[in-house]
Amino acid sequence: MTGDKRRILLMVAGGIGDFINAAPAIQALRAGHPDAFLGLLVTDRCYDYAARCPHVDRVYALPSLHHGRTWRERLATQAETVAALWRLRRERFEVLVNLMSIGSLRGALRVWTMIRLLGVSLSVGRDTAGRGSFYDLRLAEPSTEGDESSDAERFLALASLLGRPLTLPKSPEIWINEEERGQARDLLRELDGPGPLVLIHPGSDRETRLWFAERYAEFAAELVGARKARVAVVGGAQEAALAAQIQRLARPALVRTLCGRTTIGSLACLFGAADLVVCNYSMALHLAAAVAAPCLGLCASGYPQRDRPLWAHGQMLLLWKPLSCSPCYHWHCPQKAYMRCMEQISVEDALRGADALLAGKP
Repeated sequence: MTGDKRRILLMVAGGIGDFINAAPAIQALRAGHPDAFLGLLVTDRCYDYAARCPHVDRVYALPSLHHGRTWRERLATQAETVAALWRLRRERFEVLVNLMSIGSLRGALRVWTMIRLLGVSLSVGRDTAGRGSFYDLRLAEPSTEGDESSDAERFLALASLLGRPLTLPKSPEIWINEEERGQARDLLRELDGPGPLVLIHPGSDRETRLWFAERYAEFAAELVGARKARVAVVGGAQEAALAAQIQRLARPALVRTLCGRTTIGSLACLFGAADLVVCNYSMALHLAAAVAAPCLGLCASGYPQRDRPLWAHGQMLLLWKPLSCSPCYHWHCPQKAYMRCMEQISVEDALRGADALLAGKP
């Protein structure tokens, strides 16, 4: 199918997990619009991985809005964002497709401003609870509760508003180079031995999605002791302190830590070789689903019925005990009973889930 030569900018201003979920829709959009120029706008924390995407013509970066910064740092980030968008305006994109939802009125104002700065003639986005009414083409989206279609399905429906029938691929592509495959093989040799291999990814960029280090440590020690598993903690350099705490509490001899020693590609290889991946609701959950790894997800904020990866294929078990304040997307828990949603997930709950997945009966 040919004929659409427009310059289309796709915006995925979220985390790595959001980008992994969006990649199949981007692939489908390229198949439906082969002659269009596709630009991809991501946050700077996603840029290195997103730059590998073979379905777009060019990738651009926006500075991440890091929560918890001082007002001066936030103001500087906003100035950098405006400058980046003004530079993008010179690229003369005709269409902007924002794949992400709008979670607040402040977010709506931010996106509206971005559209004006980019100077596009057509904007396409998700009208989340009425907050996206300014888009020219809108995908009606109710409030979070009660909407159980997956993010991947919504991404595709949104991209289809450009007028071409699109079909999702069966699973996301994960772009891995040979150096990363070699790195993963070396790390797997370090972890070689009898017993199932369990990888724990304890990190998240949201405080409200973190299980407790003490519980991860007890969980890991039980897996090693009673279940004879090989356990390693994985993640980026930002998870190193948390991993060290888990390792110390569980006893260093029992648990290895590989934090800071992997990329997205090599971590995907490790997940693909693991008997079980255990993580919070984070990038790791989506990466595990993409490589069809058995995965136990410990969920607090978010809405697992809706947010769970479309590609889980029955090998994923999400532990979620909703409260009256659920679902939520807060970065920091505003409740007096602090993080009671995570507090309710016990080590025993996690061990039962792990046993079921290791036995192949989630």
